[in-house]
Order: sequence, then C-alpha cells, then structure tokens
Amino acid sequence: MPDNHTEDGLPDILLDILRCPADKAKLEYHEEDDTLVCTECGTAYPVEGNIPVMLNPKHGNEEE
Repeated sequence: MPDNHTEDGLPDILLDILRCPADKAKLEYHEEDDTLVCTECGTAYPVEGNIPVMLNPKHGNEEE
C-alpha cells in the first residue's frame, strides 16, 4: 500500500475513511487553516498535531 500523505502529513487514506459526525458526508482538507471541512454541512474540524479533532459541535457545551 502506498504511503501517500497530504502536505501537512495526514495520510490520504484518512480522507477516504473519515466522515462528518453530524451528517456522515465526506470531508475535504483545507491546508490554509488546517481543518477538515464537511462537503455537505460545511462544519470545520481542526487538525491538531496531525490528529483530526472530530467532535460534533452540535453535541458540545454550547451556551444558548
């Protein structure tokens, strides 16, 4: 299996496997702000130290 990575070091296979926790759509990597962005709902998930932080913001500690 080839060892392909995005420029920041994320394995390309992650983009094939990971899905948005909110709606299960595909994610795109945005290098300029180091995030994975859902292709459907537009939710952005940060990548910290080459590790995607895939917490669903709809289930976080939001104050309303």
